[in-house]
Amino acid sequence: MAIPDASKRTRSRGLLAVLLAHVVLFVVGCGSAIEADASHEATGAACVEGVLVLGLYDAEADSEDTTPAAAASWSLRVRGGNGPEEISSGFTDSEGGFSACGVAPESGLAASLVFHTERDTIWRVVDPDAGEAPFAFTVEDIDLHAGDISLGEVHVPDEMAGAFKVVSAVSELYLTRESESPCWTKHQQTLEHCNTLTVTWNEDVPEEDGGFWDRPESGYIVLSGGDVASRYLVIHEVAHWWQNELYDGKFPEVVDCDPHYVDQPSSPSCAWTEGFADAAAAWVLGEPHFVASDGEVTPFAPEGGGSWPGGQLTQGNVASALLDLWALDATEGTWQPNVALLSSTVSADFCDYFTHARTEAGLNTSGAAFDAVASRGISCPADQE
Repeated sequence: MAIPDASKRTRSRGLLAVLLAHVVLFVVGCGSAIEADASHEATGAACVEGVLVLGLYDAEADSEDTTPAAAASWSLRVRGGNGPEEISSGFTDSEGGFSACGVAPESGLAASLVFHTERDTIWRVVDPDAGEAPFAFTVEDIDLHAGDISLGEVHVPDEMAGAFKVVSAVSELYLTRESESPCWTKHQQTLEHCNTLTVTWNEDVPEEDGGFWDRPESGYIVLSGGDVASRYLVIHEVAHWWQNELYDGKFPEVVDCDPHYVDQPSSPSCAWTEGFADAAAAWVLGEPHFVASDGEVTPFAPEGGGSWPGGQLTQGNVASALLDLWALDATEGTWQPNVALLSSTVSADFCDYFTHARTEAGLNTSGAAFDAVASRGISCPADQE
């Protein structure tokens, strides 16, 4: 299989391409697309270049080393008569690189470069203790009259490093979402109509107050200060929100899900939604395991393979089966067939997905697909076949 078993013990309540520098969004017909912007070559333009980095414990690497701040938004601004005026904007690339270019303002006027955690109507990472404002910081007093400038490494302030790491993780799911729309799913087609993913975080939120999708209240992803150490955890939580988007707001009713564990039975609805979020994180990150915020790695299946007791009642079995099926269904290495399925058919549990939704979508339920599910200890009831 392209992606073997992967997992975590999750406490949520219910989410590889890279962003390019100089990205712009534009509308094409009734849809939209994302392309690299090569328009900063105007006569008299100067560029401010550098690499945005952050210092934060990285659970996947079990390291405190500095890492790139990918997919962060930047805005190059100058002082104007009515306040700061934006002259260019874009996003850091997968290595944190940026090249902010613009024509120098009037003599004596300095420019500033603002980095922030909001991308149009697609996502925003906000501080719940600051009026839900996106995180932002500014590099001041840039003299564009001096020509091209290299800032070298620009460090995200420690108190907001977690927010910029969330942006990097969110972008990894966004860029594998398999949608021609700039929005998260095909259900919205233009940028002004996108449903915006909102993640709340600050470093002071205690562990017991974070790590869940706040449905049906705010609809936000709520993270504690330490949750952001793990991209797996972040993407798992965002995947809950994304599944609801794929279902066009018709998220299945989930019962008997507090608590829930990867290796123990819960309920069909709990195992289905939690298993999907686990599998989505593992698929996006390309590793056959889940990494918790403290660096602990947990498998979806028992050591040596096989399954946990409970069949489709156990989220580890569901996550493993989904990864196996997505690998079998993969089109040019993508999970597009299943994204299309999820965008058109709502399933209440795994067996509903396997026997009904897959059949309606023309995806296989026999042969290798049947064997993959059976190997995870799942036997769907005859009345669902």
